[in-house]
Amino acid sequence: MDLSLVSAHWILYRQLFAHSEKRFNLLTRAAPAFFEFLFHTLRDEVFMSLCRLADPATTGGKENLSLDHVMSVLEKEEMDEKVRKELRAKLALFREQCRPLKPHRDKRLAHQDLLVSVAGGEEPFPGVTIQMVDDALATAGDYLNTIERHFSDSSTAYEHFGMLGDADTLVYHLAEAMRYEELQRSGTIEFDDLDKSEWHNA
Repeated sequence: MDLSLVSAHWILYRQLFAHSEKRFNLLTRAAPAFFEFLFHTLRDEVFMSLCRLADPATTGGKENLSLDHVMSVLEKEEMDEKVRKELRAKLALFREQCRPLKPHRDKRLAHQDLLVSVAGGEEPFPGVTIQMVDDALATAGDYLNTIERHFSDSSTAYEHFGMLGDADTLVYHLAEAMRYEELQRSGTIEFDDLDKSEWHNA
């Protein structure tokens, strides 16, 4: 159960596709097919991961690595009943926040639903906003941090996952490349100038 990795995927998604219309237009101009693929890949991975975290403790007699499974273990542990009650409430909230994601996971991602497949490019599921995903991730982090603080008096800043060379870095270099193209069109830089670079044919 790696909430840090899920959070990292969501941070990259937000940096790329939820920053501004101008940034979205830049991505569409630079490599439309690639960024459309990445848009769906990052979003769907986050949806799947959150739904797995919201799964029941067991399915078909097999244990799931979910927040509910963590709760089932904690129910057997000696701990402050006030903390246990707090965790139950946060888990219930997290499940409710993930409910709009479940049709995506059940019908489109984990299984290939026939009616969905023949519907073409339509989205037959409840809308999922960026804020809804933000809230679910925040609740999951709060739940795990409540446990961490109780047992080790520490916490994890899941929403501040550090990355060396994130999507903001990529966008900066894409903007540089678009400026390079502008200079080529204006005649300031020769069209074969890139041939002189060590990155030619990279």
